[in-house]
Amino acid sequence: VYYSLIQWKRGELDLAVESLEGLLAEDYKTGILYTNLGYFLIEKNDIERALEVNLAGYDYDSDSLVIGDNLGLTYIKLGEWEKAAAKPRSGIIW
Repeated sequence: VYYSLIQWKRGELDLAVESLEGLLAEDYKTGILYTNLGYFLIEKNDIERALEVNLAGYDYDSDSLVIGDNLGLTYIKLGEWEKAAAKPRSGIIW
């Protein structure tokens, strides 16, 4: 997971996404994986895949404010403002 951050910082966004997608395919699920992959997919402008990952991440850890932020940003990118403004649980702000 941390190696993908190095790839991203080096400007190798596709490799960072590929690394994390590989871990996800191996059923290696962690909050940080969902956090990073969801954000990288938004950065890559792969919004449909970002929505899939961020929804799965939210199902995995609905207490993560970062995953919630990623999901909210994904909805904004999709133009789904009402979903972006919705607060699926108290305490989450995006």
